[in-house]
Amino acid sequence: MLNLETGERKILVPGGSNPQYSAAGYLVYGIENTVRAVRFDPVSLEIVGDSVPMLDGVITKQSGGADFTVSVDGTVAYISSAAPNQRRLVWVNRDGTRQPINAPPRQYQTLRLSPDGSRAALDIRDEQSDIWIWNFARDTLTRLTADPSVEGAPVWTPDGRRIVFFSGRAGPNNLFMQPADGTGAVERLTSSPNGQGANGFLPDGMRLIFREDTIDTGQDIRILTLDPQRTSMPVIQTKFNEANGEISPDGR
Repeated sequence: MLNLETGERKILVPGGSNPQYSAAGYLVYGIENTVRAVRFDPVSLEIVGDSVPMLDGVITKQSGGADFTVSVDGTVAYISSAAPNQRRLVWVNRDGTRQPINAPPRQYQTLRLSPDGSRAALDIRDEQSDIWIWNFARDTLTRLTADPSVEGAPVWTPDGRRIVFFSGRAGPNNLFMQPADGTGAVERLTSSPNGQGANGFLPDGMRLIFREDTIDTGQDIRILTLDPQRTSMPVIQTKFNEANGEISPDGR
């Protein structure tokens, strides 16, 4: 709460977002895919009593936004987290025949097959935006990352043991690497004020092609050497945007 006359600030609900006041005397807000309501005294500007849940499964974003609104008469309109952008995974043969994959419908964005074809790394944009692993033999979907920040665009190392992805856990989207089996620590590969996204490895597994967004030249394609110095150099850097570079099988 901000008092516009005195400038006084006061926390009413820790962790809440997208607050809206209902004329019925309630403060309605979003938190962790739930819309909650708590009585609010507009004279004393104080919370009265404990909050109660109104709706579950409401889309809330990493930025704090929650997809609901309250009308003058207290009616709530919202977007369900189970409804938008639900997608299914399928195999597609060269003749166009589709074969469904027994994975649940989710907000899939990016899919990368592991080098041996036994697993897929998935960028899923519902709940928290994290990286998940689908195991074709076991029909299991397992979360790999769990940081509150947005994480996406997974890329397998050539040996299939690790996954590189972008994450905003330390500021702008930079590159991180984590063992694909979920064990071990997350390793930060780059530290840049610019947003980045991984594209693919050269066959030696020691050089990574990635995209970087800069103010001066827009989107550029760079190469990162996974040596102790983490050397980075431009591959294509012009005044135009270049992105999503891939490596040919022979690495040329």
